[in-house]
Amino acid sequence: MRFRNETRISFLNEKRKVANLMPYVNLQVAGPLTKKQKEEIVKEFTETLQRVAGKPPEVTYIVIEEVPRENWAKGGKLLE
Repeated sequence: MRFRNETRISFLNEKRKVANLMPYVNLQVAGPLTKKQKEEIVKEFTETLQRVAGKPPEVTYIVIEEVPRENWAKGGKLLE
């Protein structure tokens, strides 16, 4: 019985460590970006998370979704 409790506590602590370390950023932008723009965005987001939240770059995940402008709307009108 004691072994099971220790295992459970260890698992919960490891789960908390992973949850605290792994930021996930999902950035959606209207229209395409160049590779250079994406590299700069990823660099800046990663550096900001490290500086402000203490998140290590090696566990930071960033996804950039380029959404066609015809699929975005603002104020009841499509952007294109």
